[in-house]
Formats: sequence, structure tokens, C-alpha cells
Amino acid sequence: MIDELFMKHLSDLAIFQKDHLLSQVFYSLNEDCQWHREWSRALALIAIEDNPRNRDVIGAWIDKWRPLATQAISDLAGLFSGALPTTSVPAIADLQSQVIATLNEYLEALQL
Repeated sequence: MIDELFMKHLSDLAIFQKDHLLSQVFYSLNEDCQWHREWSRALALIAIEDNPRNRDVIGAWIDKWRPLATQAISDLAGLFSGALPTTSVPAIADLQSQVIATLNEYLEALQL
């Protein structure tokens, strides 16, 4: 969630602010984050395939950390307040919703 907020949405904000170098840095880091998510997805699927009880273990980790990550997103999204153009970058509430929706899609792909 933090990666999605900073590496994607902060990159979008950097473009709006005409900071193309910062946008490129975040874009590159986002590619790395995507690779890490795919690697983690593959690892989780292998762990669940190896032992179906691992789904419950991973689910417990998600249950523990998701509320904290969601709160962090809510707090950090406030950093975008006042810097977001209303036409090209989503409003704060929309930004939080998009980040959470991305997480939900990821977890659904893992059937978690």
C-alpha cells in the first residue's frame, strides 16, 4: 500500500509539478516494487500449494498488518493535500480508495 501511494501517485504528482526527474525516479522504483509484489505473490502461492494451512497463516498476517497500513495510508495521503490538482490527480479520498482497491485486487489474486 505504501509503495502504491508513493511510487505511483507521488510520481503522478511530480509530473503535475513538472518535476520530471523525481517522477522518473519513482517510476523506476515502482517497477522494482511491482517485481517484488509478483515475487511475493509467487512465494505465497507456492507456500499455500505446499501446505494449505499456510493460507490461514498468511491471512493472520494480513489481518494484523492491514489496519495499520490502512491508517498509515490515511495519514500519509494528507501530505498530498493542497498539492493535488482537481482535474488530473484524484482527490485525497479517491487516492486512498484507489490504493486500497489495488491491495484488494492483489489479495483477491492470491485468494486471500
